[in-house]
Amino acid sequence: MDFAKITIGIVSLSLIVGATTFAFSKPVQTSTSATSTNRDGEENDEEQIIALDKAPETVRNAIVKIVGDAKNITRVIQEEDEEDSISYEVEYTINEVKCSAALSPAGEVIELEQGTTEAKMPAAVMAALKKEYPNATFADPYKVTRITYEVDIVINGKKHEMEVDPAGNISDESQMTEKSKEEAKPEAKPESKEKPKQ
Repeated sequence: MDFAKITIGIVSLSLIVGATTFAFSKPVQTSTSATSTNRDGEENDEEQIIALDKAPETVRNAIVKIVGDAKNITRVIQEEDEEDSISYEVEYTINEVKCSAALSPAGEVIELEQGTTEAKMPAAVMAALKKEYPNATFADPYKVTRITYEVDIVINGKKHEMEVDPAGNISDESQMTEKSKEEAKPEAKPESKEKPKQ
């Protein structure tokens, strides 16, 4: 009887050790994918957390120039918007301050964010927030710098001011009508209805 209990104990222990070994032998997944919603309830871009070495070399080189030491990088996120445009958001710390940079696949900086405090924000910013939201508390302020290129385009003699980010997204088309947009596109060549001679 004691022999049966010892055998059951040894078999149970073997199963537990085997299951534990199997569970810990699986490689850890460093990539996750998620879709989130913004404050308005709209769906955000598709996000995937990746390892830094999975980002394009141009992105890795650019972020190391910004951050200085890759050890300061806390997370790299590959984002894809509804137009299938890819960008990379790299979160990092400098002197214990949370920061992030958004980069195009070519390594061009689109946006920089740097953590700050309420005391370091311009007085007009805090006054406006407190006036608009008198009962609110404020947390996690960031100073945001967006990089865009402003270009004047002329269509049929009319000038339009456009803004384009380093990823090639046109972000300010408010002055153009649908007709102006169509006129700016190249004309499609009409297809020939003639049959080829044989």
